[in-house]
Amino acid sequence: MIKNITIGSDPEFFIFNKEYPESSIGLITGTKQNPEEVNPGYGILKDNVLIEGNIPPAKTKEEFVNNMKQLKGFMNNLIKPYKIVSQNSAKFTADQLNNKEARTFGCAPYFNAWTLEINSPASLVDLEYRTSGTHIHCGYDYEGDISSDWLAVYITRVFDYFVVYPSRQIFDDPIRSKYYGDYGNFRIKPYGLEARSLGGYFSRDEYLEWIYDQTIKAIMFCDNLENIKKLDKITSPDTNVEKNYEILNIKLENQIYGNIIDIKPNIIPVKETL
Repeated sequence: MIKNITIGSDPEFFIFNKEYPESSIGLITGTKQNPEEVNPGYGILKDNVLIEGNIPPAKTKEEFVNNMKQLKGFMNNLIKPYKIVSQNSAKFTADQLNNKEARTFGCAPYFNAWTLEINSPASLVDLEYRTSGTHIHCGYDYEGDISSDWLAVYITRVFDYFVVYPSRQIFDDPIRSKYYGDYGNFRIKPYGLEARSLGGYFSRDEYLEWIYDQTIKAIMFCDNLENIKKLDKITSPDTNVEKNYEILNIKLENQIYGNIIDIKPNIIPVKETL
């Protein structure tokens, strides 16, 4: 059913001046409507006070990893002497957020694959925090018995079990978990889908191969109608999780980076450069 898979991303980063976050406003000229193209297929823009970029779709793991590293290099060159940082949330000063652009959220609505409802991001206007994500774009050609829209729903649902839930066993940030990054967040795209629940922390180099491998697992899981029937038996992504893994006949420990289960709830974001 599924072939010609490509994986892309439009990750969001914080800009840091040594140990403190800086707003992208005034540093970045690209916008969502008109990204700054720094190389063919690579665009950079400001997203609220963050910096965001996009990469060309990759046909292989090596290409995906290289594309992400290239994007980060372009970003760091653009914002010298500052550096980008991969983390899920950061706290800004009132002065940094005291302007219209920093209090405007232009993110279009997206769907929840579990509730099938339209979501809008929780407003952070009155908070000092901003959150980031590593959005993963899945492209593919598809011919099968279910509609392409439903296929996107099922891939997003199992993406939670191959990528999102395992990621939160590696690193969990209570700020992002509270205000953004619910399970099942996605958009249907002409080429496939955009999965939006993975945190910005995981755009770090050491996780890129893992992201690619796990995303391919999620897509190929849905290349089997029997597996899709298993997904239909799950009604909630984050309750009875152990039982849900049994229903899907996959093991959580095999999905975690390094196969290490080290649950770290309520970790405060760290100031760490790439």
